[in-house]
Amino acid sequence: MDSAPIPFSMESEQDEPKTGVFWDLEDFPIPDDLDPATVLQNIKLALQKSGHHGDVFVWAYLPGGKTFSKHSVKEYEDAGITTISTREDKHARLRRMILDFFLWSLDNEHHPPTGPNILVVTKDMVDRETTFLRVLRLLEIRCYHVLWALPDDNTTESPSWVKSSWHWRILLSGGDPINQTQSSPSVAKDIGHGPVKPSTKAMEMRKIRQITGRGRGRG
Repeated sequence: MDSAPIPFSMESEQDEPKTGVFWDLEDFPIPDDLDPATVLQNIKLALQKSGHHGDVFVWAYLPGGKTFSKHSVKEYEDAGITTISTREDKHARLRRMILDFFLWSLDNEHHPPTGPNILVVTKDMVDRETTFLRVLRLLEIRCYHVLWALPDDNTTESPSWVKSSWHWRILLSGGDPINQTQSSPSVAKDIGHGPVKPSTKAMEMRKIRQITGRGRGRG
């Protein structure tokens, strides 16, 4: 169900760094009073307020093919949101996201002085020692800006290497981030795992294969 290839290399009319949004629809469904097109418009507005003016591309993960809202898959696609049907198991979805982070980073390499942005919209990230966070940290070390959405009731502080974060309702309304930090590409301590050093693409490819159990293909 979750093996269809996804286009990550997309034409852009802007020179500004692009933003890839990776959105778990089961964790963060669209409220009944909004629709996919409005959500995308407001996410773009929130990013612009945070200083990210490049093109925005969104991949929405649909566990079991469900949208978890009254809106159809076609409405998401008509709004310009790419839908990805995945297994309903949370860990399987996170593994798929990890693979997609890496493939997206290959097609959107960092070019100084600023790097592309990765906005992650999924729960169970903060205050946990997970492979998911380690992969995001590795991308941040390679000068990608890591951004994420948090549940509205979250009170845990984001790691220092996360450039910006929003509560979900604020992101949906195009509001300002909770925090905005200056990410540093220098070697820093990861969450509970000691120093993390920048990796070569070959090393990262092997790591992603080990994590996901999948090969180079985009499926």
